Amino acid sequence: WYFGKMGRKDAERLLLNPGNQRGIFLVRESETTKAYFFHFPEHADGLCHKLTTVCPTVKPQTQGLAKDAWEIPRESLRLEVKLGQGCFGEVWMGKSLM
Repeated sequence: WYFGKMGRKDAERLLLNPGNQRGIFLVRESETTKAYFFHFPEHADGLCHKLTTVCPTVKPQTQGLAKDAWEIPRESLRLEVKLGQGCFGEVWMGKSLM
C-alpha cells in the first residue's frame, strides 16, 4: 500500500485506472509537503467516498520483451576474453559458433 516516491500525476493515473472501484487509496511520499501525513479516521473532511481498498500495484508486462529481431541466441556465442566492465555490465571478446 506504500508507493514511496511517486509523483502526484502518477498516483492519480493509478487511482483513476478504469478497473478501480470507488474508495481505492494509496500512500506515497509528498513532493512538496515533507514530514506530514493526512489521516481521516472519523470525519471525511471533504472526501466523497470512504477509503476501503488498497490500490493494486501494476506489474510491467515483460512477456515478449526478452528478444528483439536482431538478437542471436546466446548459445551460439563463445566468450573468450573479458575486456573490461562498467556500471552497466561486462565487455567480452568472443566468437560466433554459427
